[in-house]
Amino acid sequence: MEKTCNPRSSIRRPRKRAARPWRPCSRRTACRWCGWRSCCSATGRALRTWLPKDPQRLKEELLRRDGELLSSTGDRGAGRQPSEQDTLWWMGQALLMDMPAPPAVRAAALRMMAALPGARVEDEAADAEGRTGLAIVRRSDRDPLELRLVLDRSSGEVLGTTARVTEPLPATSGLDVGDLRYARVVEAIGWTGGGPRLPDGCVQRPGETCQGS
Repeated sequence: MEKTCNPRSSIRRPRKRAARPWRPCSRRTACRWCGWRSCCSATGRALRTWLPKDPQRLKEELLRRDGELLSSTGDRGAGRQPSEQDTLWWMGQALLMDMPAPPAVRAAALRMMAALPGARVEDEAADAEGRTGLAIVRRSDRDPLELRLVLDRSSGEVLGTTARVTEPLPATSGLDVGDLRYARVVEAIGWTGGGPRLPDGCVQRPGETCQGS
């Protein structure tokens, strides 16, 4: 189960690999991070099984798919595009947190992210809930944020991510340098045969946000 730290978010239900960025995004954007058009399609599931298990080859393949997707959707040049390094970071994070990728592909994604320019590995790094582990850290090229991917030392699974402000933002943001801009926390990740369950005292009505009694 994953909790997303975002004051504007609606209540999230426990579900398998529930993961969403802190800000609203289109399906096109989400699928771009994954590196293929439809992450949930049969084609997407097949792609995850034969992605390269070598970090350099994985990097090349993800960039190739990202270029194809931008060309096919006409998004290239529309707005401020992320750098190549930012794109690889988000794609690697998507493979680790949002995709049931094979262990060898996950390991390649970690090595790819750690080798990005400006990236460093820190020990005793903490996620948003204070759990410590190893972290891959780098500064975003597009936004004034320090991105951190925290890993459990024993299992290698992702504990969570954080993004902290590195430069002054407009006063309307309400954030100072060093403040947490957004975070994702993973409590558990894996396969399950069970469906989601509403919290006790919660009644779900179609089209409405779940409200506790």
